[in-house]
Amino acid sequence: MVGPLKRMKPIHVKTVAGAMIKIAQLEIKQTIFESDEIVN
Repeated sequence: MVGPLKRMKPIHVKTVAGAMIKIAQLEIKQTIFESDEIVN
């Protein structure tokens, strides 16, 4: 994708679940994560 939609791409559910677990364990206060922050 290009333009402003470049950062809006699908992420596999297992990747999201793994990120949620890591975020909970690290007690990160950020509440909104974009796809490039989760995948990279």
